[in-house]
Amino acid sequence: MHTPKIDKGKIGKAFGKKAQTVIQYLTTLDNDAAASLEAHFNNNDSTNVKLGDEEYIIKKEFISQWVKESKRVTGAHITPGVIEPSFGIGRILYSVLEQSYYTREKDEQRAVLSLPASIAPVKVSLLPLGNKQGEELYSTYISLLTENNISFRLDDTGASIGKRYSRADEIGIPFGITVDFQTEQDKSVTLRERDSTSQVRLQFNEIAEVLHKLIYNRIKWSDVLEKYPNVTVA
Repeated sequence: MHTPKIDKGKIGKAFGKKAQTVIQYLTTLDNDAAASLEAHFNNNDSTNVKLGDEEYIIKKEFISQWVKESKRVTGAHITPGVIEPSFGIGRILYSVLEQSYYTREKDEQRAVLSLPASIAPVKVSLLPLGNKQGEELYSTYISLLTENNISFRLDDTGASIGKRYSRADEIGIPFGITVDFQTEQDKSVTLRERDSTSQVRLQFNEIAEVLHKLIYNRIKWSDVLEKYPNVTVA
């Protein structure tokens, strides 16, 4: 390691009040810079160095001796020049939820969490309609969904059907089964799709198969609309 032994007297005489700037420069040279300066002084008596806004003439005579010594280095401090992003599962979930949320056009009070059916925690909302439908009528559909491992949420409150649809939409349920007055006659129900709000009517023995295909992307909702009678909502 190259270390210059400086002559502070000569430096002070040459620079006066500015001598400390030159002293600091010479005493803080790293090994490569010191070796380069020593090599320069082998053939030259001075060199120009810009320190701050001023240029200084550093003379060979300012350095009384070059000391070469060995220094054992057992470690090194490294400041990494990298970015360490934090992107855990929480941010991924937030991004999915944020990108899936919107409100109905012309009705900001109706929020929709448009989760894909394959990842929505609850796949179906089961909505009994009418005061006398009772457990006996829609318990059959509860059993059907349970036996086919289709997660559902039962909403048998006294709220209007529109309000119950909105509740399901805002928590991301992609499909809704409404057990209505016609169900008593022919066991058919309406199946509603969350994003388009369109509905079709289908029979009891078709529900599980259609839902499975929709949930696992084997068919699209447009395919269902083409196959089954559409229900017009007044």
